[in-house]
Amino acid sequence: MTGFHGLPEEISLKIVEFTITLDPLTGDRIEFNGLRSLRLVSKRFHNLASPHLFSTLRLEFKHAGDRCTSPDFMRCQEIIKALATRSTIVFHHTKKLYLCIGNLPFMDTQRLLFLDNIFDAICALENLRTVDWLFNSFYDPDELSINVIRALGKLSSFQGFKNLRFDNHPHPRLSFKPLSNLTIFRTSWGPKMPEHPLPEVAALLSRCPELIELSFDVASRHNHNLHEIFSEIGKLENAWDEIVLKGRKEGGIRFTVVHDYSKPQ
Repeated sequence: MTGFHGLPEEISLKIVEFTITLDPLTGDRIEFNGLRSLRLVSKRFHNLASPHLFSTLRLEFKHAGDRCTSPDFMRCQEIIKALATRSTIVFHHTKKLYLCIGNLPFMDTQRLLFLDNIFDAICALENLRTVDWLFNSFYDPDELSINVIRALGKLSSFQGFKNLRFDNHPHPRLSFKPLSNLTIFRTSWGPKMPEHPLPEVAALLSRCPELIELSFDVASRHNHNLHEIFSEIGKLENAWDEIVLKGRKEGGIRFTVVHDYSKPQ
C-alpha cells in the first residue's frame, strides 16, 4: 500500500470522489462501503475520506433488531459517550445532525448516562451547522431539550434547524433562550399544538436578524398558530420591523408555509 503515498493530490481526490455514491433525487450520499474501505488504505486516504464519511451524524435510537441503516440504540450510546469524553475526533467533520429518540425501553441507568453525556457530546461537534430534530415529548425527557438547546447555543458554527418537528404536546419548559443569530429555521407541528411554545419561537426569531430561510409546515387548515407567532413577534422590543434583516436586504427571506391536510385533523 505504500505506493498510494506518492499519488498526486488530484488523483487521490478523484479516487475518493469515485467511491461516493449519491442519490439521484436528493443528492445525499447513500453508499459508504467504498469510502470505508478506502479509509483503511492509508492515513492520507483516511484524512480525505473522513470528511465525507462523517459529514452527517444520525443519532436515531432504534432497537438492534429493527431494519434500519442508522445505528442501533447501543451504538448511539457509544457514539455519544465517545463524543462526550473526546475519545474520537472523526466527528470533527460533522456538519449535519439528525436526532430522534424514539420508543426506547430506557433503564434508569441508561437514561441518566444519556442525559449526562448529551450536552458534552453536542458541544464536541465543533463544526455542526444544522440539526434535524424529531422532538417527541412523550419519549424525550425535559432534560434532553434543555441540554440539547443549551449545547447548540455554545456552538459558533450552528446555523439553525433544517427541521424542528414538534409533536402535539411540547414540554412547558421548552426554551430557546440560549439560541440567537440563526440563519435557518424550518419547523413543523401537528394540529393540536398548544400555545405555550409560540412565544418562545417568536422570541427566537426576533433574535435572528440574519435569517434567510424560514419555513412552517402546519398540519391544519387553520393557521392560527402562525398568526399567534407573528403577533408575539410584534409585541417584542426588538420586533422585526425595527431590524434590518440580512435576508430581506439580499432580496428577501425564503419563507414558506405548508399545510399538510393529509395529516390527522
